[in-house]
Amino acid sequence: MEFYVEYYSPEGNWENGKTKLSVPALNTTTIEDVKYMLQVRIQVPVCDQRLFYQGRALTDDRMTLSRLYFREGDTLHLQFTAVADIQGMIELLDVLKKCAREIEEKPGNKLPDLNEDSPDVWQFYDRLLYTVEELGSFFFPWKCPRTVAQRHFFVQERGFDAFLEVFKFSRQLFLTEQQERDLILLVECDSNIQEKVSNMPAVVNKLLFMIDRYQSEPAGYSLFSSQVASNALFYCTFNVKSAQSLVNCGAVEKLLHITKAFLNDKDGNTPLRYYCCLSLARMCSAPLVKLDIDTCKAIHELIDLFLDSHVPNEISEWEEKSSYVWMTMVPLVHLAFAGRIENNRQRSSSTQKLGIFSLVHMLSIEENQQLALSENLFPYLVCLSWHLPCDGKEKLRTVLANNVFTPPSLKVAAKSVLALTRGLDMVFNL
Repeated sequence: MEFYVEYYSPEGNWENGKTKLSVPALNTTTIEDVKYMLQVRIQVPVCDQRLFYQGRALTDDRMTLSRLYFREGDTLHLQFTAVADIQGMIELLDVLKKCAREIEEKPGNKLPDLNEDSPDVWQFYDRLLYTVEELGSFFFPWKCPRTVAQRHFFVQERGFDAFLEVFKFSRQLFLTEQQERDLILLVECDSNIQEKVSNMPAVVNKLLFMIDRYQSEPAGYSLFSSQVASNALFYCTFNVKSAQSLVNCGAVEKLLHITKAFLNDKDGNTPLRYYCCLSLARMCSAPLVKLDIDTCKAIHELIDLFLDSHVPNEISEWEEKSSYVWMTMVPLVHLAFAGRIENNRQRSSSTQKLGIFSLVHMLSIEENQQLALSENLFPYLVCLSWHLPCDGKEKLRTVLANNVFTPPSLKVAAKSVLALTRGLDMVFNL
């Protein structure tokens, strides 16, 4: 019994066509059977397939074709998101699931001894590491239709369950065998680790080395690794106690030199310039640190040079392309509150302008708008707009106009006034 399937993707990616399928009998072939045949034929995950017959959506996968009064030569219509590289993923998924089963079968999930020179342990580790890294390449860039389809296939084939088992096992091992250099992997999410890393001069100097393209590029580090290092250093500044440690180890002076070189180089990388300026601005506006006047002035000049050379949309496009995901926006809102205040030389309009610049680009992305809502930041921004000069006020109000939120409470209004004098970092969690 032969019939046809016309398929198309509404995403407009030209993945349209027609194929012919053959089944043994209509009364034993289900809609689900057809979907699995199409998954093999055109590489579309079963979970992403929407089949139609004569304009009717076929939602019951257990229904046989005979119940549709289907005839030989008839045509089904298939709608889907995008074609996935199923052939490339399937073997890697099999390895991942096999590794997960091996972990589950260990008596009491017994951890391996990493000091034991056992070929079996290292073969298992190498095989798993290669598999996870290769699977990771299928999910970048995060938001494109093909990646979405591949993510769906990964979950459909129970890859996520297997990965979760591996992750729980590796986390348990990490907490047992933790080395100091591994802390950098968690610096974005954990305030205590941010402080701990900032108190490790060797790690901070390594980050600065990686950020500096004049040193790291000849050493073989990629541009992306330099960008990741600049992010990690910026994350360290999220903890209010970190700034003093970074100042004490000389990070401010070194980062000033690196950032100046980026900005003076006409081909300097924009994301590197941006995250270096953010780190400097965070240290300059840190509530528990007082930098000397000359250092503050040098930071403000670099920030002004960056703002004169770039627009928020440049950063938004790069973060979208790189599938950049923010965990919190509070450190950026802190910068927006850090305006010039009498008798406080650390606060400057330059730092505040960089904060507004960051919010304009951040809040142009839907995921970041949801993050700001979840952190209840919009009421603080309304209060901030009352105190901004005309230019900053207009930019912020344009951003706020595109979002729905509740008016500021009296508590938020009071904390916002305190933030103008003490810094949002100090009052946000009161």
